[in-house]
Amino acid sequence: MKSELLVTETKKKDVVIVWNEKNDLIMLREVAADGLLQHKAGSRERGAGWQAVANNLSSSLTSGSEVTSRAVRDHFTIIAKRHQAKVAKEKRGTGLRGKELTEREALLEELVDIRDETEKRVEEEAD
Repeated sequence: MKSELLVTETKKKDVVIVWNEKNDLIMLREVAADGLLQHKAGSRERGAGWQAVANNLSSSLTSGSEVTSRAVRDHFTIIAKRHQAKVAKEKRGTGLRGKELTEREALLEELVDIRDETEKRVEEEAD
């Protein structure tokens, strides 16, 4: 006779974070304050930084949602790519950026620059 394993699953309702301008700004401030983009991509230090940002973000949100380090990292990557595409499109269209940057855009631009500088530095050290 085969013995069957009965497993009962209890599904807890996950509260999902809704990324909006306010949450983006909180996340970007945390990333800037932590300085995690100064560490090599894939390093333990950067991983610990993403985790710290996720923990701080989870505690500062009133919705009670639990934010993972992967969610924060992936969302940062998405908004950074969107921002870079927007900047490139504006430069192609007018040659110069015409309007004033919001706090979110300025932080994002600064963080992308730091990330790019870190990648260049790591490549130079590897050579």
